[in-house]
Amino acid sequence: MSNQQYIELLCSLPHLADPFRLSRPGITRVQLQKRMNMLDFTDQHWVRKLTEAFSWGGMSLQADEQKIIAKANHFLAGIPHEDIRQWLRWRMDTRTIVAALRRRRQGEDAPAAGVNWGYGSYVRHIRQHWSNPTFNLEHRFHWLPTVADELAKGESFAVEKALLSGVWHYYNSQHPSTPFGFSAVVLYVIKWDLVDRWCQNNADRARVNFDKLVNTTLAQSLKTLKDMA
Repeated sequence: MSNQQYIELLCSLPHLADPFRLSRPGITRVQLQKRMNMLDFTDQHWVRKLTEAFSWGGMSLQADEQKIIAKANHFLAGIPHEDIRQWLRWRMDTRTIVAALRRRRQGEDAPAAGVNWGYGSYVRHIRQHWSNPTFNLEHRFHWLPTVADELAKGESFAVEKALLSGVWHYYNSQHPSTPFGFSAVVLYVIKWDLVDRWCQNNADRARVNFDKLVNTTLAQSLKTLKDMA
């Protein structure tokens, strides 16, 4: 695919602002998928595959670790862009850290050496610093103290917000090796997914709060009617 075609695609996409200031992304999922049709077949193939790896909801912490690791290794071996490989490694490191936090909160001991439980540069380091609240990684992952603290308190929404914020700031600070090329398209899709996830979380939370309000109001109204009877 020519550089000019990448430029045309990227220029057709709206700017993605900080997700915590938005109610919805500037482009819908359907519209984004239609824009991706501007890519050639090979690029479309890799966008689909990489979306599986980077998508916020695409790697459940309950998923088979060996399959996740095998898939990540397959992507890393096949994608010819070093910047994308770096972003994927960071994504997998983040997933491993969060998985370790959840394991520890559930009372599990540090995984034994040789157990295939995580992926990335910090598997051994995490095991060696299992008792440290942040595995002694807060200097590399600045969101980690907040996430660890909120997780310990059981504040799932606060955990999600802190984690999404940290991931957003990381990817928002990244620069593709080629400003108008395939890596720039992938980076846009990664960031779009984060914006979309946070907007969905807000919508879900708003619906829960609305339902609570309706149920509370209804209960109060029924009580008032009963008292008047």
